[in-house]
Amino acid sequence: MKRAFLALVAVLVSPAVSAKPFRVAAIYPNHMVGHYNCTCGMEGACITEAAIKRAREEGLNVAFTLVNKDWNVFKTLAAAESVAARHFDAAVGTLISQDAIVTGEVLEAAGIPFIVPTATNPKVTAGRHLVTRISFNDYRQAALLARLALKELGSKKIAVIRNISGPYSDFLGKQFVVEARKLDSKVEIAEFPIIEGFTNFKGLLTKILAVNPDLLFTPISQGDIASIYVNLVGRGSKLTLLSSDTIEGKPKFLDANAPLSDKIRFIYPKHWNGRFEGPEAARYLSLHRAHCKQYEPSMTTMAAYDAVELLLRVLKKNPNARGAELVRLIRETPYHGMTGPLRYGKDGDPVKPIELFELKGRDVVHWRRYE
Repeated sequence: MKRAFLALVAVLVSPAVSAKPFRVAAIYPNHMVGHYNCTCGMEGACITEAAIKRAREEGLNVAFTLVNKDWNVFKTLAAAESVAARHFDAAVGTLISQDAIVTGEVLEAAGIPFIVPTATNPKVTAGRHLVTRISFNDYRQAALLARLALKELGSKKIAVIRNISGPYSDFLGKQFVVEARKLDSKVEIAEFPIIEGFTNFKGLLTKILAVNPDLLFTPISQGDIASIYVNLVGRGSKLTLLSSDTIEGKPKFLDANAPLSDKIRFIYPKHWNGRFEGPEAARYLSLHRAHCKQYEPSMTTMAAYDAVELLLRVLKKNPNARGAELVRLIRETPYHGMTGPLRYGKDGDPVKPIELFELKGRDVVHWRRYE
């Protein structure tokens, strides 16, 4: 009897022993096949698991589960439904807008907070109380890139290629045109829509160059941008090639050792300026070296780190926060991460600059921060 009483007392005075951990699902692919052999999903999963492991060592009762979404929207949907069915406390991950939109819809309905590192389409968070992100959205990206094109680069005749099969490319291409015409109603803009799987860039560029643009805006996949650049070099074209935030590291045509041209000024934005700076730099680097050194530090790992670290920081101060309260605290918590300081606007998305990179010979250099 006495032993039973003591056991009961032990349980009552030690609630942490029996408390359930806060369960985080990381929704990333665990392989390279299907997205231009990109390791970005594996990078995101690695740094997320490492950050959660460190948080446990620091005393936070939190658990990590990788849910493989594959590079396929249908597999992404299946992964999201698995997270919902298993009633995780929060999820982080997915990298592209199409995947994030599908996942957000499922997790919103299931009451599970979802933190997205890099997907920028407005539909990811629009009208959703439980979905938030680390990156700027494409209203902001379009506005900044349009201002860059017209005011900084002096463009007068612009061509735009957008993939109408994908919500990211289609929206960003259209919104760029809207923002450009707000700035200058007389600017000449020609739009060239394509669909997923399009490969005849040689024929498309014949049509584009016939309108003689001084700037070509390409919010499309980095593999397609590589094809366009190589074709432009072969034609001796002279213009500015402006991309969007689809390029993870170096442009693909550099990997292929393709010929370059000093007549083409190639500029693209990223979420990270390429420097290890700010209050999280030392913590990030120690974590990356200890657990993820098989990958180069990248835009993806920076954004994925910020997504999970912000979640963990909120939980350390508010271990009982769940659902909409958790998302509210994430947006209200001061945080200066690897992708810069986070400040959320009235629309619930971060108000952040874009980091502009430029091709110089065979090197890519950080040109400037633009906001």
